[in-house]
Amino acid sequence: MESKRASTKKHKHQTNDHKSKTHSPPSSPYRSKKRLRTVLPTFKRAWIRTLNSSVNCLAVGAPSDDTQTDKKGLMVSVAVGIESGKVIIFNEGKEDVIIETKGGSIQSMLLFDVTRFESTDLIVGDSHGTVTIFEKKQMLSKRNLGSAIRCLEIFQDAVGGYEIVAGDASGVISAFTAYKHMWRIKLTDETDILQQTAGVMKDTRDPRIRCMLFVSLLDNFNVETNYLLACDRSPFVHFIQGGQRVLSIEVPYTINSMCTGYFRKEDHSLLFDDPRVRQVILGADNGHIYLLEHYQVTKLLKIDYPVLNVARFRPSRLDSAETDYLLCTGHFNEVRIYKDAQFIQGITTEDWIYTLAVEDVDGDDQDELVIGMMNNCVEIYKYDYVS
Repeated sequence: MESKRASTKKHKHQTNDHKSKTHSPPSSPYRSKKRLRTVLPTFKRAWIRTLNSSVNCLAVGAPSDDTQTDKKGLMVSVAVGIESGKVIIFNEGKEDVIIETKGGSIQSMLLFDVTRFESTDLIVGDSHGTVTIFEKKQMLSKRNLGSAIRCLEIFQDAVGGYEIVAGDASGVISAFTAYKHMWRIKLTDETDILQQTAGVMKDTRDPRIRCMLFVSLLDNFNVETNYLLACDRSPFVHFIQGGQRVLSIEVPYTINSMCTGYFRKEDHSLLFDDPRVRQVILGADNGHIYLLEHYQVTKLLKIDYPVLNVARFRPSRLDSAETDYLLCTGHFNEVRIYKDAQFIQGITTEDWIYTLAVEDVDGDDQDELVIGMMNNCVEIYKYDYVS
C-alpha cells in the first residue's frame, strides 16, 4: 500500500530500539512545568478493540440505523476502514457490522448525508483509486479516479448543495457528487510552476496529496471567503476555489495534516469584528507546528518528531474567551495536548497513532477522543476535569 503507513514503518523499527525517546517526550521550552490557571481535562480510556487487520482510517458515527447505546450509556459507533477493503462498524452491545466495498485497501472515509434523506451515508476511498458511496449499506455509486485516494473532504454551500472532494496519489484533486463530476485540478502541475518560478529543485518522487481542508477565512476587509486548502510534498499551502488555484503560500516544510480553530490570542480589534479569528494549524514533517493566520504562516511550537495528525479539542466547560486545545500525534507513542503553544499533558499509547477523531460518541454533549494505532488497536478516551 502506497501510504504514509509505509513511510512510518521504517521509523517504527528504529524507535523500538529507542523506547525512551518515543515514550518520553523531549525537553523543550514548550514543555514547561508551569501549568495554566484553568480547569484541565484528564483523559481515561473507556473502550478498546484489537483487529486482525491494519487500521487505516476511522470516522465517528455509523451509516443508517447502526447506532446503539449500551446499558452503561457508552455508545460506541465507530466506522473503521481496514487493509482488506472492508469497513467495520463497532457498536457496543451489538454485533459488528461489516461492509464489503469490493475494492482495495481503504485509505480514507467520510460519513455524510449524500442522499438528503436524513440518513448517514458512507463514503470510502481505496488504494485502487475508487470512491464508493453506500446508502444503508447498499452501494449507491462508484467512481474511479485512477490513483489511490489519499484524502476526502466534503464542501457544503449555503443552499444545501455539496461536493465530495478527493485527493489522490498522483497529485490530482477531483470534486463530484454521487451522480455528477464537478471539477478537477492537477496540483503537481501547479506546484511545478511555483517551484520553477522560485528556483526550487523539482521533486517528483512523491506527488500525492497529503492533506486537504475546507475553511472559511476572513480577509482584511472582514469578508468571509471559502477555500479548499491542499498540500502535497512541495513547501506550499495551496488555496483552491472551484477547481482553480487562487493563491499559494510558502511554508518551511512539507505539511501532513491541518485543522482549524482558535489557538493563539491576539488583539484583532482593529481589523475584525469577531476577536476569535479563525486560524489554521499546520502539522509538518519536520516536527514543527505552524499557524496560518491573516494569510501568513508563523511557527507555533516544536515537537521534534514528524507530525502526522493535528486536531482541535474544545472541552464543554471551557470559557468562550479561551483558546482551543490542540491534539498532536506522529512518530511517537503519545497524544500530545497543547494550549496556547504550551504542553499541557500527554496520553501515552502502546504504538504510534495512525488516525484519530474528536467527536461526541456517546451523546453526552462532550467530545471523546478516538484513535487508531499501528498495532491494529482502536481506543476511545473520555475526559473529566481536575482543578
